[in-house]
Amino acid sequence: MLPWLLEHSDGRPESAPLFESPRKSGHPVGKRYVSDVLTLDVIRANDGRSERIARMNVHGLRHTFAAIALSEAGADILSVSRALGHSMPSTTLNEHGHLAPAGLEPLMARIDELVGAQAKLA
Repeated sequence: MLPWLLEHSDGRPESAPLFESPRKSGHPVGKRYVSDVLTLDVIRANDGRSERIARMNVHGLRHTFAAIALSEAGADILSVSRALGHSMPSTTLNEHGHLAPAGLEPLMARIDELVGAQAKLA
């Protein structure tokens, strides 16, 4: 998405909105615009489907990103916090910490590997 955003913003004055309203030239899209478009797209995508796609909003997309990053991609809380634009990692931990891998076993196993490797060198 970054290449598209860079291309889309190339040559645009800093004072111009990055995403211009389709109804009000020179003004940014409204606060609900993206959620409304997403809702309509899900409705269109469900047309004729036997297994319906659940309704989702932009906040749901952010939560989905955090869930995949933490539970499946192995990301750490700090990286996900930065990606979500949270000013404090504690915000991410409070909202999405339950999705992070639990337990100290993987960490302790890795520490044991590192200490064992150092002991063999000594």
